Amino acid sequence: TYGAPSANDFRATYAYNDAISFAAMPVCSDIRVEGIIQLHGETGRFGAALKKYGVEYRGWIDFAGRMVIASIDRDDTLTILAEKKLNITHLAQAKSFMFENVDRQLTLQYDTHTLMYDLGTALGSLETRKEYGPEVAFFGAGQMTLAHTAVFRDAYYTRGSRARRSPRAVEGNAFQLNEDEFFVLGDNSPNSEDGRWWSEPEMVTRGQTPPRAGVVPRDYLVGKAMFVYWPSGYQFPWPQKLLSMVQKGSQNNGLLNVANVILKLKWIPNIGQMRYIYGGSSEIVENGVPDATAL
Repeated sequence: TYGAPSANDFRATYAYNDAISFAAMPVCSDIRVEGIIQLHGETGRFGAALKKYGVEYRGWIDFAGRMVIASIDRDDTLTILAEKKLNITHLAQAKSFMFENVDRQLTLQYDTHTLMYDLGTALGSLETRKEYGPEVAFFGAGQMTLAHTAVFRDAYYTRGSRARRSPRAVEGNAFQLNEDEFFVLGDNSPNSEDGRWWSEPEMVTRGQTPPRAGVVPRDYLVGKAMFVYWPSGYQFPWPQKLLSMVQKGSQNNGLLNVANVILKLKWIPNIGQMRYIYGGSSEIVENGVPDATAL
């Protein structure tokens, strides 16, 4: 089982995030599982269970010739949501399996066969959003080999309710770009100081009025990036007890808050990742049409 209390979870984190902050990160609930199945015999069943917002969805293959998508409610009542018959041949061959719950749609795939069920968008068609994580489990009957299993989570769209500042371009707060405006995003979505969080600019550049918050005007773009001079560095290996103590006390103590920032600085350079940037295009575009003389 993946997602159980004693196992890994599905929070919106990356390997290079500070592990201390993992417990406060939001949960990703759109999940996909994949694997390769090889049956050893004439009969059997294999499937996966995905739990989202407290509702369990199951997708399985009955090798007698049936694909099924079902749900299990709080009373453990199983309801068949979709099914279809299959003409399965070459049972002994290894074949792909996939089950996902993404964007309110359940999709079950086995080899070249696909079964889908739309959960709908009407009120009550899906449990309301809850902050406990989903769970994933494989199940089966019969003799078979399962290989190359993988679990994927969808992208997480940041919500403003978790932020100390009011963000833009997040779920529930769309942001529209005007002509010659660019929106900058970082590669660390749950913890990036990018265009979603920028405050109102105060400095005037080139005698112009400062741009609106969250955007970079075209005039500010001076050329292509050519060198990665400070890739993500390394944090000094402070004792974990010290980090935990400072992290906990920083919420109510200004001095500890400063110490917490200092301890988290990744000031040891990652020299191996410093490098020149190659590729890209130098063509000049006017009204969406490349200038042939620049090619």
